[in-house]
Amino acid sequence: MGIYNSNNKGHYPYSFQVEPYFNGAPINLSNQVVLSPRFTNITTADNFAYSTDSDYAPAGCYADLSLQWPGMADWYTTLTGYGGPSNELNHPGSTGSFVTGARPFYIRQDGTSMGSRFSLWMCLFVGDNPHPGYGTAETYFSMLTNANGDYGGGAFYYHPGGTPQPTSPREWFNGSRKIRVSGQNYGSGSYRDWVCIANQQPTSGYIQNINATTLRVINLGRQTSTATGNLRIAGIRLVYHVLPGPVSNYGSIDP
Repeated sequence: MGIYNSNNKGHYPYSFQVEPYFNGAPINLSNQVVLSPRFTNITTADNFAYSTDSDYAPAGCYADLSLQWPGMADWYTTLTGYGGPSNELNHPGSTGSFVTGARPFYIRQDGTSMGSRFSLWMCLFVGDNPHPGYGTAETYFSMLTNANGDYGGGAFYYHPGGTPQPTSPREWFNGSRKIRVSGQNYGSGSYRDWVCIANQQPTSGYIQNINATTLRVINLGRQTSTATGNLRIAGIRLVYHVLPGPVSNYGSIDP
């Protein structure tokens, strides 16, 4: 919804969030993703790299989440029509000015470059005990996607020219093949943490494309037991930071 000032310019803190689903519902304390660690050896986990098809589906160590939204590199906005109060369905511009539809968002930080940025927040538990000590309960995990319509699109690794390449996982965003986290767990939900996994990263070239419909999370493990390597996820929020138009269209931009 556009909020206008006296000069017919809008105020836009235009961030929005989306989330993957698990078991057909949002991920939360009553609908957690619970994954055992694939490895319980520090050296093995540290040195692990994807190399075979079986690496992508270790029993009990992965879960598939459904991506319920389109996720192109650049989200688009704006209806075709005339700006200003005469057509308030449009994003604000000078009164009577013609606006072309399907323009990319603008990056909030500078307000002049087309594109958008994203942040990823996750609610995590690691291990089975409270107060485990620094570095005691930790794990590596991966966030990978499929790519419907691509060569081998049902797989979570690339198939350039139709040739399977299991050494090249389809990362949800750059670096998501192997993320290291530490934490703790107590009772039915105490001591969980909301963690910023990625902050203000550019979407173009970093985030999955519109043909991704499944997000696979794989717990690789790192510590010497399942009690210190189990991974529980009680929330995932992908936040987009955008402007629907150049900064000159707006009276102010929230930080």
